[in-house]
Amino acid sequence: MILSTGEDVDPWIHGQTTQDTRGLARGNAAYGFVATTKGRVISDVWVSRQQLDEQQAVYRWVVPSNVVQDVMERLESQIVMEDVELSSTGEKVLTILGWNALGEDLRNRIQSFGICDYDSRWMGAPSRDVIATDDNMAALIEHMGTAVRPMEVWDWEQRRILSGVPCMGRELGPGAYPQEAGLGSVGMSFQKGCYVGQEVLCMLETRGKLPKRLVRLRSMGVPTGTDAALPLVEGRIVILDDAELHCSSPRGTKTQGSTSTPEDRAPVPAGRITSCTKDPSTGEYWAMGYVRRAFWDAGTVLTVEGHGSLTFEILGEVAPTSA
Repeated sequence: MILSTGEDVDPWIHGQTTQDTRGLARGNAAYGFVATTKGRVISDVWVSRQQLDEQQAVYRWVVPSNVVQDVMERLESQIVMEDVELSSTGEKVLTILGWNALGEDLRNRIQSFGICDYDSRWMGAPSRDVIATDDNMAALIEHMGTAVRPMEVWDWEQRRILSGVPCMGRELGPGAYPQEAGLGSVGMSFQKGCYVGQEVLCMLETRGKLPKRLVRLRSMGVPTGTDAALPLVEGRIVILDDAELHCSSPRGTKTQGSTSTPEDRAPVPAGRITSCTKDPSTGEYWAMGYVRRAFWDAGTVLTVEGHGSLTFEILGEVAPTSA
């Protein structure tokens, strides 16, 4: 968590993210990206605003813990003569899936424990992010009791993959543009003023052609042999980090209307897997991965290098469900 305050924080912060941060009020936040000057992703971020008094406001930047330092350095480099102060904080974020299913009284009591909260819509479901201090977060979790069920980290990760939600360190990072991850429509504003990386990202949106795109994949049938027992974490997450995807045709092999099979032609590099999980009820593998332009159409069949019986079908691009 990063805090930003100061007399110039309102106009300054607007130039630091890809999203419009003007007019933020309690109950909402802006989802966007902190980008390099070349438009590459440093981190995705939720930015919320809290009015302290008539003249002072504080912004909270919710970023993944593994990139807090990178984001802090990037923001500090953009403070020249502005009256802006940055600090890191130990405040915690609790995401509650199915927020609307909770009773109004419980929702009000949960909000009373937090410093601020906002709609986040993770996994495509109504959800709420609540920011609180360490002490208040512990009290909040205890107060909710059996009204909510805590999720283990690997349960969360499996649901993330099945829902097609990109993640920092997997689908998002220095090698990707927001549009490639399918998040341009929810994490970027093309009507706001200047921000770092804007020129490249706007040109990519209006005139450029994406070299690759993040897609969702599902295995075709149940893998056999050693591919049916790939290494798993907690029985859910498949260890296929950066496994290369191949296609048998320069323009892809579709599952319908094709008279040839992937084995008929020499494989062509098509992309790579970023996240993968196994459905315990069916034995199928579900994944996300970046695929080159020539192969990203829905229905294209791809094989995994080194795993002959593991064949994926592209279901389509990742849906923007993070905001």
